[in-house]
Amino acid sequence: HAWRNALTGAPLNLTPDQVVAIASNIGGKQALETVQRLLPVLCQDHGLTPDQVVAIASHGGGKQALETVQRLLPVLCQDHGLTPDQVVAIASNIGGKQALETVQRLLPVLCQAHGLTPDQVVAIASNIGGKQALETVQRLLPVLCQDHGLTPAQVVAIASNSGGKQALETVQRLLPVLCQDHGLTPDQVVAIASHDGGKQALETVQRLLPVLCQDHGLTPDQVVAIANNNGGKQALETLQRLLPVLCQDHGLTPDQVVAIASHDGGKQALETVQRLLPVLCQDHGLTPDQVVAIASHDGGKQALETVQRLLPVLCQDHGLTPAQVVAIASHDGGKQALETVQRLLPVLCQDHGLTPDQVVAIASNSGGKQALETVQRLLPVLCQDHGLTPDQVVAIASNGGKQALETVQRLLPVLCQDHGLTPDQVVAIASNGGKQALETVQRLLPVQRLLPVLCQDHGLTQDQVVAIASHDGGKQALETVQRLLPVLCQDHGLTPDQVVAIASHDGGKQALETVQRLLPVLCQDHGLTPDQVVAIASNGGKQALETVQRLLPVLCQDHGLTPNQVVAIASNSGGKQALETVQRLLPVLCQDHGLTPNQVVAIASNGGKQALESIVAQLSRPDPALAALTNDHLVALACLGGSPALDAVKKGLPHAPELIRRINRRIPERTSHRVPDLAHVVRVLGFFQSHSHPAQAFDDAMKQFEMSRHGLVQLFRRVGVTEFEARYGTLPPASQRWDRILQASGMKRAKPSPTSAQTPDQASLHA
Repeated sequence: HAWRNALTGAPLNLTPDQVVAIASNIGGKQALETVQRLLPVLCQDHGLTPDQVVAIASHGGGKQALETVQRLLPVLCQDHGLTPDQVVAIASNIGGKQALETVQRLLPVLCQAHGLTPDQVVAIASNIGGKQALETVQRLLPVLCQDHGLTPAQVVAIASNSGGKQALETVQRLLPVLCQDHGLTPDQVVAIASHDGGKQALETVQRLLPVLCQDHGLTPDQVVAIANNNGGKQALETLQRLLPVLCQDHGLTPDQVVAIASHDGGKQALETVQRLLPVLCQDHGLTPDQVVAIASHDGGKQALETVQRLLPVLCQDHGLTPAQVVAIASHDGGKQALETVQRLLPVLCQDHGLTPDQVVAIASNSGGKQALETVQRLLPVLCQDHGLTPDQVVAIASNGGKQALETVQRLLPVLCQDHGLTPDQVVAIASNGGKQALETVQRLLPVQRLLPVLCQDHGLTQDQVVAIASHDGGKQALETVQRLLPVLCQDHGLTPDQVVAIASHDGGKQALETVQRLLPVLCQDHGLTPDQVVAIASNGGKQALETVQRLLPVLCQDHGLTPNQVVAIASNSGGKQALETVQRLLPVLCQDHGLTPNQVVAIASNGGKQALESIVAQLSRPDPALAALTNDHLVALACLGGSPALDAVKKGLPHAPELIRRINRRIPERTSHRVPDLAHVVRVLGFFQSHSHPAQAFDDAMKQFEMSRHGLVQLFRRVGVTEFEARYGTLPPASQRWDRILQASGMKRAKPSPTSAQTPDQASLHA
């Protein structure tokens, strides 16, 4: 009590919780004495905050860490270029003193002799065992890079966790065994090792991979996915124990059990599913699929327990549906989001005019709690001071969350007044690329800096800059366009529009760099056209390009596909997975189930991996709801709406022919070219997907299928494609087309748009 009074009173003014946090460690008494003595010095002379001093002191060895910070902070900042925040991060762990001294000693060596950056050295040191990890990096980095083919960045990733020393030594010992004997790739071994407890996870993979694959039917990729998290060892052991129980007693599939286990806390999530699945299904009316969805995230255990506790309250007192509660819970931080919805839903609806559906939309994302609290705080400011509508605030919060909202508040005036953007453009960027993209646009748009480079020198428009920025990774994509646009245009013959098309997607940076590297190979060695490479990169990105390079010879020589068909499969989001699934399932679908290679390509080009696996599952174990459909109808349904369409029919929507007839009745009878059957729809879709010049596909299709322009537009309208998309060959994914089909047939409400106006897609579909 005496210590608490001395530290909580003037001049230190710590909180009781901070005093307890410092005292609750080995050497807590000495740490409290040192805080009392050094807090004024560290704050006044070295610029630290009281919170930073408390963070350093709140670990075993806090006294020694504080004294070392006082001694070494000036040296590390002035002589080695670190920031005070980096020094605090290193010191704020058990063994902070030793880590700081080792950084002072080894930072020059690791940077000059081994090519690491100061940031990488700090990342390694800022964990329990930082000293040992740094020394092990110095010793093993040359061995792991030269003998085992790792990159310095991979070595840093392994070392930058608690237990980094042990993880590095285990990678050196087990990488050859896991790759040669168990078929893993070096990248997979690195991924497993790059977590707290990496050593134990690697050893457990070596021990259990054969058992889980041979006895339980898992794939090596699934074992890696489970191990590739904090607590991977425990998750693997728990999966081995509970997989038979969860499948036989509770009706889950092995894939569902793997999904639950493949997150931080996988062990606890699996055990909680075993315990609560019967309760949530029998007492609360959830389905096993919904329980799996909730559990398949970081913090799955806590989310399940919170659903059990709050579902009755949220449904009875607040009018939510069980499906909405599940949607909120099915994200990282689901527990906190549910509790925040219970607390803030009345306030946001009564005081701020939101609807329960909007509150649910905001909460149904990772970081939902923080997004809801920020909406409560900033909605009045953004609407009254900045002229946004509540719908726009909801759209930003439902995608970019707390950070995007705060960044819009800060940057909207600058971007509009100084750089000529409209509020709608700022909302569009924030609703996709979020905080990073907004900040990058602010940095890249000033006339005196990069705007002349991107617009005047490279011929881009301001709208194109916005389009590139309006995606996850928008910041990196803009910087990469600035660097690579001249190279891709002059050396590789692309147009600026093609470079923009590649960059205007999630992962645009990586896609551009991969095009630069692989375009010559794919064109010269594999016979693709630059347009086809652009089509793959503009949809499937880096992974799809690399997979085409690897699998095109196999799919053409061993499976009889054409290069155009391989391109069609790859030119979609998820192209990599679709190609790998075609390689695996094409023989099964053709030899065992009588489909043609063209049908397999059509399914893969529209519905991807999930649609192919759903078709195999249906043909192997027919679901009664789909049993009446012929193979041709199944293929057509998979092409129209992918796996979501097949699942929707299983869950009670009208069968595909009835749905198509309903949509067909919405098309005016004046069209002279009615499509005679679903197989013809599939052929038209396949023609577009495999066309080497998408912008010409529409005109060529009119000749190929002897259809008028109006008839072809009407065909596409009834399968969820707008006239603009059809004319330019930019067909949306099957899942998006399926949503539009349901909306056009009156079976599903349209999702809220970031702006209040109806979208062109909705307008054309409802015309």
